[in-house]
Amino acid sequence: MAFGVLVLAFSCTKEDRNVSSPTLDLADNALVREWFDLSLTLSQNCNGFAEPITARSLSYLSFTMYECLAPGIPGLKSLQVRLDGFKLTLPQADPSLGYHWAIVANEAMAQLNRRFFESSGTYWMDKMEETKSKFSVRYAQGLDPEIVENSISYGKAIARTVWEYSLQDGNAYSFLNNYPKDYVVAKGPGYWVPTSPDYRPTPLLPYWLNARPVLQRNLSEVQAPKILKYSVSPNSTIFAEALEVYTLSQQVNPDQKEVLNYFNKEMHMDAVPLAHVFRLAIQISRDQQLDLASTMKLFCSLSFALHDGYIASWKQKFTYNLMRVSSYIKENIDRFYVPLLSSAPLPDFVSEEAVTYSIGSEVLSSYFGYRFPFMDHTQSERSDLRSNTREFSSFRDFAREAAFIDLNLGVHYRTSIESGLDLGYQISQNALRIEFDSN
Repeated sequence: MAFGVLVLAFSCTKEDRNVSSPTLDLADNALVREWFDLSLTLSQNCNGFAEPITARSLSYLSFTMYECLAPGIPGLKSLQVRLDGFKLTLPQADPSLGYHWAIVANEAMAQLNRRFFESSGTYWMDKMEETKSKFSVRYAQGLDPEIVENSISYGKAIARTVWEYSLQDGNAYSFLNNYPKDYVVAKGPGYWVPTSPDYRPTPLLPYWLNARPVLQRNLSEVQAPKILKYSVSPNSTIFAEALEVYTLSQQVNPDQKEVLNYFNKEMHMDAVPLAHVFRLAIQISRDQQLDLASTMKLFCSLSFALHDGYIASWKQKFTYNLMRVSSYIKENIDRFYVPLLSSAPLPDFVSEEAVTYSIGSEVLSSYFGYRFPFMDHTQSERSDLRSNTREFSSFRDFAREAAFIDLNLGVHYRTSIESGLDLGYQISQNALRIEFDSN
């Protein structure tokens, strides 16, 4: 049976979604979890996929997964045209046909993962096809072949529309040009200068502050509560904070080093803040058996906030262009200083790591509780640690520990971290106010 004509949906009412469909298992979140786990792995195997680029891709994937599954979940309404970053309308389901929404979502995710992460290579694309096939077989079992065909065609149509829309934000191929040669580095007292060991002359993704956000208010209304001003005076705040970093990084004992290594993003790809937060969301949603609707909303809230978090961080960084704390120490305290971790080629203020961990902690706390003790075993496969799991009494404790290790590593000033945590809090609260429910 042919799929039929897809009509663009210019409204998202319940009536638009009143189509025949087999009932979804609302207690099973495996489809969402496993696709995001795979998407993150694929991104980690694509050259040039810095954290902001991965966050961008995950936000499109979250939107797509939500829009595909929401028609089958009572009480959820579409996000189309309601978010600044998703001013698009998707193809509308034909009410005369039957669909299985999980098959729609499975097909759409497969199509978009291939689009976003094709550069990961043949091996990983084959892994992606295995995931698609596994869910296809599961959901098609005993189902009318016409419904399967309708669902696959509809999923492809949705994916095609989202992909074409993503091409309009100007960052579809940023992974090919992380360090644009046409960027002119700002110069002035206390401004960012290339840092060791690479001394890369151009900062990472310097135009990312102009990326399209999911929520415009995360740029127009969010502000760092405290700005760190440059000074060479020994009585200044910045000198005191640089001296703190210098002192702490010289006094790291073996037990502290173990903690630092757990969060050291140069030692394992899952210690990268974005991956760490996303893996933790996957772990907790599985361990707590979160229902399907809540899992979808969790990953939308998280990915939207993280995407905007990187844009907002970059806006702060390239507004103030503050030199890295390691550069300040070399210029004003100890010219032979070598930090425990090399700094990313970016201005210091604010800490994007703090923003990311703060967003993760606030979003997870809103779904699981602010006094939620847990064991983080996102890096249980690491063999380079004496203990590859860590226990925390809350997500906020997790975020603060992860963010403040940058003092010991010689990566950020204290104010960069504290302001980053606050910035992440503001952004997460905006994302958590997105209305998913129709009631």
